[in-house]
Amino acid sequence: MKKLNVIALAFVTCGMSFGAFAALGSDQSQPFKPNAPSIKVGPTEGTAGGHGGAVGDPGIGVQSVYSGKIISFSGLTRMAPKQPGNEAYVISMPNTSTSHDKMGVFNFAQVADAEVYFGEWSSTGAATDTTHTTYYSGKDVTTNMPTAGTAEYSVKGISQYNGGAMAAGTLTANFGTKSLAGNIGATNIDATIKNNATFAGEATLNEAVGKTRGHFFGDQAKNIAGVTEFSDHSKDMAFGGSRGNIAQ
Repeated sequence: MKKLNVIALAFVTCGMSFGAFAALGSDQSQPFKPNAPSIKVGPTEGTAGGHGGAVGDPGIGVQSVYSGKIISFSGLTRMAPKQPGNEAYVISMPNTSTSHDKMGVFNFAQVADAEVYFGEWSSTGAATDTTHTTYYSGKDVTTNMPTAGTAEYSVKGISQYNGGAMAAGTLTANFGTKSLAGNIGATNIDATIKNNATFAGEATLNEAVGKTRGHFFGDQAKNIAGVTEFSDHSKDMAFGGSRGNIAQ
């Protein structure tokens, strides 16, 4: 409880600063709603009050907290460190009665050695919560995409996280044919790689068919992050990971 109180106090004193920042890539499976429980990811706006990070860093905001003002993921990792046995950071404040009323439940992770984050949010944390939204936000969108060769990305996924291990899988990128395919747990991905360091395509989970989209980050598309989106948003997943060597 003490840890969560520290988090709440830090949110209260959110401040503004400005500066230049590297290109950011972000997306989410459900849109931000100014008048309903929701979240938005994008460049950090507030850094005061213990939030840390810098303006432009990958961040997240909650509709019920100062109209969705975005604070940095790097700050949240310090305020809510991972618990033993957990692969994800967890913040659970669904029913607070402070200025952070109904802040919701966050589960998120970081791609190793990169300022790239991916995770899920819902207002209650229940598996049937229709606000369930998956997201990613990362720094340094790739500007020098490979144009040939193949590489395997070892990825982890978050959806309805309950502690412990996240879903795991492999995505294979063929930079010559501009294809990305593979699986994360039971979710299958079949997408097209775009020249602007993004990808988009189809996601399937059992009999359900949905969409996937995401970004590549770092030198020569070293890292990846994305989301899947289904009509039943309880199935949505966020994922991220890093590639091995590019084979020509």
